Amino acid sequence: AAPAAPAAPSIALKLRVPAGFTLTGVVVNGRPSTDFDRAAETVMVPTGAIGGKPTQLVVSYSHKQQGDDA
Repeated sequence: AAPAAPAAPSIALKLRVPAGFTLTGVVVNGRPSTDFDRAAETVMVPTGAIGGKPTQLVVSYSHKQQGDDA
């Protein structure tokens, strides 16, 4: 059998941000994370955070301000 490929360091999670809102913050298993892309609405979840156990992901949103490009 072929050797298993190494695990990816993180998984990209694409979110559907509600219309009129922008992604403002992410917490993974109780730890704040800055590894997200507001424009792409994507959160990078480290695979080490998963480790076969349930992962808690808390995402914060705020209303976009008029003229906001994000």
